[in-house]
Amino acid sequence: MNYAILILALAFAPLLPLVATFYFWFARWKCRKVAVSSGLKGRETALRLLSENGLADIPVESANEMVGDHFDPKARKIALSADVLEQSSAFALAVAAHEVGHALQQKEGYRWFGWWMAVAPYVHLATFIFQVVVMLFASVFPPILFLLVISYSLLFLMSILTLPVEYDASRRALNELERTGLLTTPEEKSAAKTVLIAAGLTYVAKAIQDLFLAIYFALRTFRR
Repeated sequence: MNYAILILALAFAPLLPLVATFYFWFARWKCRKVAVSSGLKGRETALRLLSENGLADIPVESANEMVGDHFDPKARKIALSADVLEQSSAFALAVAAHEVGHALQQKEGYRWFGWWMAVAPYVHLATFIFQVVVMLFASVFPPILFLLVISYSLLFLMSILTLPVEYDASRRALNELERTGLLTTPEEKSAAKTVLIAAGLTYVAKAIQDLFLAIYFALRTFRR
């Protein structure tokens, strides 16, 4: 039984995020071709939604391609990648509105977003330190692999905490796009929804990957 779980962990842990990422990029490629009746670009969409929700002070900037689209809650700014910022498509509007959704979470004090902000920096720092320590000392002290159990368990819990935050931001995005009339046709609405679902699945895949890896290293540690 232990070997079966080890094999599953090794086989599926790297595969799931790859499949989810591939699906997201397929959705991105497909939905970038769907023009929107409003003609607005990603930047214009974000600025309009921010303004209509009393958040006109939040700037919309160009994102570092290595980081990608995101809302920075500390700096209170939205950063969008090139294919969102200055493009007009269902994909661009969906992504821009999703990041506005995070800004709305912060404004309204959405509980899960607050929890995520509180623990994320510490989880990422702790897991980074644990993984570095394991890389340095695992060959001379194999039981230290247990730190990877803790590391991936923390990342799994972090992923679980992230899921409702991302789902809620996507829900807000679709509501805002419909409320403001920026999505009008069934094709536009369907494309935007497809993009947001595909993006959400990458977080689900990450959670499953972290769980598999936690189990894998736990079995490796306790088998010794």
